Amino acid sequence: ALAAWAGDGAVPLLRRDAARGALLLGRAVPGRTLAQAMAAATPPDPIAVSGEVLRRLSRPGAAARPRGDVPPLAALARRWAGALPRDWARTGRPCPSAWIDAALSALEVLSAGAPSPPVLLHLDLHGGNLVEDRRHGWRAIDPMPALGDPAFAPAPVVRAFEHGHSRSAAIRRLDRSAEALNLDRERARLWSLAQTLAWAMRSDWRDRHLQTVGWLLEA
Repeated sequence: ALAAWAGDGAVPLLRRDAARGALLLGRAVPGRTLAQAMAAATPPDPIAVSGEVLRRLSRPGAAARPRGDVPPLAALARRWAGALPRDWARTGRPCPSAWIDAALSALEVLSAGAPSPPVLLHLDLHGGNLVEDRRHGWRAIDPMPALGDPAFAPAPVVRAFEHGHSRSAAIRRLDRSAEALNLDRERARLWSLAQTLAWAMRSDWRDRHLQTVGWLLEA
């Protein structure tokens, strides 16, 4: 994924050694994360920062260049759909069963096909995975890549509670991210709902993610 993005929106991959599993990455200076920057006296606009990085990452051309095993988003969605009922039972049924049904229904709708060519996605673009680079703007690190529906792109930003954990903040992230990327807002909402609930079942931040799911269901 880093090789495919070639430093445009993500830290550059300078060299890699597959045998050692080693990557040499370009340095971002000062390198503070967006989550850290939010504690500053004059914090940046996290939606503007995330939206700009998403625009740079979500280029159809990059989807043709990744090397290695980059999974299709559709395959991951099928995995989430299969795991959600089991994870819900395993974790003591932490939310209404209707929420699981809603997420499964959303994934079924989304599996009908994306209206646009697939793009290379970053599945975990929260505030800790965006770093400041004075020369090149904010950049993504630690990609969890997939190839698929562009409407998925805002999902990690929507569930990023470090940018503000309230109904209005989460829905504002959804609305502004979808608008910035010229996406179908309803598809973006459904992807955000499905991924946030799937993440909640296996996260240390389950309660916060579940609150976000509730807001997305109302939206």
